[in-house]
Amino acid sequence: MLHTFGGVFASPKHGPEEVGVLEAMRSHSFNVMGATRTYWDFLFGYGLFVTIFLLFYALIFWQLGTIASTVPRIRPILAFLCMNFFAMAIISWKYFFLGPALTEVLIALCAGWAAVNSSTVRYETGIE
Repeated sequence: MLHTFGGVFASPKHGPEEVGVLEAMRSHSFNVMGATRTYWDFLFGYGLFVTIFLLFYALIFWQLGTIASTVPRIRPILAFLCMNFFAMAIISWKYFFLGPALTEVLIALCAGWAAVNSSTVRYETGIE
């Protein structure tokens, strides 16, 4: 949510140059696959996309956390999520800034820890 309010809906804070860039992004439109869009449309849409993406990732992790100790096949899913967030951390470090990169490393470590721990849990099937 902070991504949306701090980035997508925030007012320019870095002077007239930033205002000029944002106005240029809003004013130049072009055709993309049959739709007329601006660079602002892409930036704004991507900001909303990231917010929804992160909200649903949080819900997925919440659900995975409740079943990690009882579902034996959860380990590969957690391992893939771990790799995904490490890759996102690299991209964030290169193209954005330290905050998201550290957050993504922390998420990756938690997913990796859960993947390792879920493999050591003994499962009871109830089948004899």
